Order: sequence, then structure tokens, then C-alpha cells
Amino acid sequence: PRPARLTRRQVLTMAAAGGLVGAGLVTNRWVADGPGPGTGRRRGPGTAGRSAGGPSGLARWSDPATWGGRVPGPDDVVGLSRPVLLDVDAAVAGVDVRSEGELVFDPEASRTLTSRGNVVVAGKLRARPRDASVQHVLRFPGVDERDFAGGPTATPVASDVGLWVIEAGVLDAAGTPKTSWTTLAAAGAAGDATIVVADAAGWRPGDEVVVTATRATDAEGFAEAHDRRTVTAVEGSTLTLDEPLDHDHPAVTVRPGTTYRAEVLNLTRNVRIEGTRHGRAHVMLLGTRRPQAISHVALRHLGPQEERAGGRGRRGIGGRYSLHFHMAGDGSRGSLVEGVVACDGGNHSFVPHLSNGVTFRDCIAHDQAETAYWWDPATERQHGDEVPTHDLLYERCVASHIRPTDASEYDTAGFVLGTGRGNVARGCVATGILGRDESTPGYIWNPDSRDDAHAWTFEDNLSHNNDGASLYFWINNTPPTVIDRFTAYHDRLGIRAGSYANLVSYRDVTVYACREVGILVVAVPGTPEERPDLALAYEGVYVDQAGRSDFAVEIGPHVVDADQVTHVRGCTFRGGRRAQVGFAEAGEHPQLYDFTDCTYDGNAFWLADDLADVVRIRVRDPVNGALALHPAGRPGRARPEWNARVTPLAGPPARPGAEPGRPW
Repeated sequence: PRPARLTRRQVLTMAAAGGLVGAGLVTNRWVADGPGPGTGRRRGPGTAGRSAGGPSGLARWSDPATWGGRVPGPDDVVGLSRPVLLDVDAAVAGVDVRSEGELVFDPEASRTLTSRGNVVVAGKLRARPRDASVQHVLRFPGVDERDFAGGPTATPVASDVGLWVIEAGVLDAAGTPKTSWTTLAAAGAAGDATIVVADAAGWRPGDEVVVTATRATDAEGFAEAHDRRTVTAVEGSTLTLDEPLDHDHPAVTVRPGTTYRAEVLNLTRNVRIEGTRHGRAHVMLLGTRRPQAISHVALRHLGPQEERAGGRGRRGIGGRYSLHFHMAGDGSRGSLVEGVVACDGGNHSFVPHLSNGVTFRDCIAHDQAETAYWWDPATERQHGDEVPTHDLLYERCVASHIRPTDASEYDTAGFVLGTGRGNVARGCVATGILGRDESTPGYIWNPDSRDDAHAWTFEDNLSHNNDGASLYFWINNTPPTVIDRFTAYHDRLGIRAGSYANLVSYRDVTVYACREVGILVVAVPGTPEERPDLALAYEGVYVDQAGRSDFAVEIGPHVVDADQVTHVRGCTFRGGRRAQVGFAEAGEHPQLYDFTDCTYDGNAFWLADDLADVVRIRVRDPVNGALALHPAGRPGRARPEWNARVTPLAGPPARPGAEPGRPW
């Protein structure tokens, strides 16, 4: 029979009364580690859990004296009130590590702890193997996801089986360091049984690796064409695989001098926390008051799902994710999650919810469901700014092969960039994000940001081979935000720059060979009256659509009036079949654009008939000179290839006091 599941408070209350067995715990038995509440035998001074041979004299799990006479078994809920060394494999019905307790995996030997119920840590759970040959595993078998309650909680929920770190508890888990992910050193081809990578430090035979998709968008399954293999031999940076690659993984030159190769992700770690394929558990750091140190850990088969009412398909259960910092506030400051892998899960991967100062570095989410790097949204009674997370860092993190559920088919991304101050995304990769349309992108901004405190630093990030957009803005009234040195290639759509009015600018961005368009511009400058100096600009942007679409950049009909100019300066546009910049649809709102010192490989512009009543498009560059563009039906000299007329501009576009290098 399934063990009854009680909250930690219920367990401790009944244990203190000595009544767990008689209180109807069915097959479960409370076993404490010596003096203190519970049915474990009390021991006298000098004998309480001291067993010879443990590191630093720790009590040994295998010693009956640690438990008052009998080692815990599969039907026992274990309570720890002091450090205990897990020196054997063990199976229990649950574990409660109290504030003064520690559960320490033997660093010298491979150990597995199996728990059918919650592991609740108010003290410390430590897993630090001596070297890569030692495996430490916390496993939750037999989880029934139908039992989960989900949702917000201030205390562990007995039915929602997983690892709960609470109060001043610490998850001190550190697998053996290794290169978390790298890239191919040369293109890979279908049929290759060996690959060469840029950096294989710490990789070993038996490691499971993923080679990400890089094929062009005209290839069937371009967003799913990754290979997952097991390494059978490592010689320097050369890996021998258990099976040849199924897919080509070409190198992609996105602009002269800049070539990208497929990422190679290592999914294997020698510290693991896992459920099972059909019974997913979760990890929640619940209102913790101390920083966490979690490195080189694999989180597998976590993130439970549920059936939606009315037979509307499945979705992830709210609040039960692979790794969830929940409402820690400043208690999480200084936490480091490094080299951690979440894979084969059914829900969000990494979630910092109202938890400040957490660094995620070199983390991987692969073959997970719903948005990987998630940000819990506001409730119906809240504005998004009421649930901020501050001073978060995503650095070199990867979201790969992220699948939507039935409830998230139009709402799945690699990264959600939510509200808060001082947040940074740097050097990250989103690839293989699956979905229905452009609204399932590599990166998406939370639409609830509304003041200067909520701008992200976003630099050197990459998006490729996604079934949606590379980067998706459907956001209004955002503070000034700069997308710096972003690269996108082989996505369904490049940058979706919307929605109505914002101040999101793009600097030194590269977009290459996306299926539908390189950049789709919808938003106009959202310049507030009190800050007329603020502008929306595209600077040093390079777009090459390689003949995939009619236009490299398409400027759509705006949905609100604009009274400020959008500045496009020093950009290169190429690869559009009809033209490089297309004002492709008529609309009722003004089109105000200045193009300065840009280059166009092929026909430069194309304007729709009757574009708008107010059109002020100015072009200045060495090839075209200085001219204004007008729809074809208006006065000026005809440029049939542009479907436009032009008139000369007189004088330079001066703006007194303008900063050097800034748009005028």
C-alpha cells in the first residue's frame, strides 16, 4: 500500500507526542537518529550516534546504534537531528532533516537514497563526491502526479513528492566539475561516429551528449534535428559515439568573419536528483534564508504535469518545477547554480520566483516541457511589477529542445525575461524551442515591465533553429533597453519588434537566414513627454536573409501614432528577394524613419501604395545621397524598383549636443 503522506508539521507534532505509529501512519514508521522526539531509542551521553570510521566521526546510516536499534527501511520516515553519513544505499518513505541535522552522502563511495515521500531539509543535505567515479543519487520512485496539489505554498505539501529545502536549510550539492557545454570544432555530418569538440575537459566514456540542430529552415524538422548520443571513448577533444549521427550539423557563417557551430551539451553529472519517466518529482527551495551552492548536478524526470479540466490536454503543475527558488527574497542572495542540467522533464526548468541575487551559470535545460528559464507571472489581482526578482544573472545558460504542453503551445520560450532590477542575461543560447508560431521564441520579455527599474542587461546571446521567433517583444512602455550583440540564425522569424510603443533598441545585432523575415518592426518610439531625449534606434545591425524572404527587414503598419523618429544607423541589409527594407502594408499611422549610412545589397526599399497619410522616411548614405521617400502616388522623382518617389534633402541632419555615435 502507498504510505500516508503528512506535512512536516504533522510529522513533527506526532513525533513529539510519540504517536506516529498509533496515529494512523499506515505502513510508515518514524525513526529518529537518537535523542529527541520520535520512537527511536534514547541513548546516553557519549553514545548518541557516534560510530567509528565515519568522516569527522559522523554517525553512520548503516549502524543500528544511530537509530536506536534498527536501521530504517522502506516504510520508515527518517528524522535527522545531527549529521549522519549515508554510507550505504538506502530506501525510505521520507526524510526530515531538522535545522540541526545534516544528511551527508559518503564522499568516498557511490550511494543512492531512494524516498517514496518528501525529503524536507531545514538543516543541510550534502552531496560532494570525491571524484568523477563516485555517484550520488537522490531518487523519488513511484510518484503519482495525479496526487499533486500544486500552487503557492508556505510549507511542504505531503502529496507533492520531491525535495523541499526550507527555512535556513541548505542544498550543498557539488558534482565533479566538467565543461558543461561546448561547440563542435568542425561541422558534423550524418553518419559520423566521431566528433571533435572545442573543449572536452572532464568528459568521460558513458557521458550522454547532445549535438544541437544547425540546419537551414528549408530542411524538414529544422528545429528538431539534434542528436543525442552516449560517448564510448574520449581522446583529447575527440569523442567516439555509440551510434553515428542522424543529422547534418553544418557550420553557419552569419556574416563575414563570424561562423557558428553546433553546441554540444553534456547531460551527465555524478550528482543526480531524479524522479522517473512516468512519475516526476520536483525541487523547491521554499523561502530559504541562506544562499545555496548547487553545481554540476543533474535534475532528471522532474516537473510533474496534470490533465486540464474538460479533456483540454496536459500542462505543468504550477509551482512544481525542476529547480524552483520560491519567495526567498534576499535570503537567496549569493546563491550559485552552476553547471546544472535539467533534462527529460515535464515542466519549467529553472525558476527564480521572488528570489533575489541568484546566479545561474553554464546551466542546461534539454528536452524539457514549457518555458525553460521561467518567471512566475502575476496573478489576476496583481500587476507584474508586484512580483519582481532582482539581481539575477543568467550566464552561458542553454535552453535546448523545449516542448510546449497543450496549455502552452502559444506560450513557450527558452527564456522569459521578467520584472526586476539589475537582471542580466549574457552569453546564453536558445535552440530547438518548439511551438506553433512566432510567439514561441528563444527569448521573450514580460509585458508587465513599466518603469526604469525593470530594464535587463542583454548582451552576447544567441538564438537558432527555433520554431518561433528568435527574440519576441510584445511589450509596451518598457524602459530604455538595449539588445547588445545578439545573434539569430535559422529561426522561423528573427526579431519581432513590437508591440505598440516601447524604447527597445538594437545594437550590433546579427540576423541570418530566418524563414519568414529577419526583423519585423511594429513598435514606434514610446518616448515619454518628460524625456524627449530618449530615442528608439537600430545601430550596426546586420541582417542577411539569404533569399529566404521578400524583405530582410519588414516595417509593418503601426497600431498607434508616432511623433518621434526611429533611427536606423550604420546597418547592413541584404538577402531580401524583393528589397532589403520593405514598408509592405498600408496603414493609418505615421511612418517616421531616418536611415543613415546604411548599406543595401540589392534593391534597397519597397513601399506599399498609400502607405499612410504621414510618411517621413529619410535616407542619407554615400550611394543614395540624401533623399526623402514617398509612396508612388505622391510627388517626386519616380523610383519604380522601390515603388516610390524621392525628393532631395537639403542640409545635414544636425541635432545640437548629440552624443558622438548616437542617432540624430
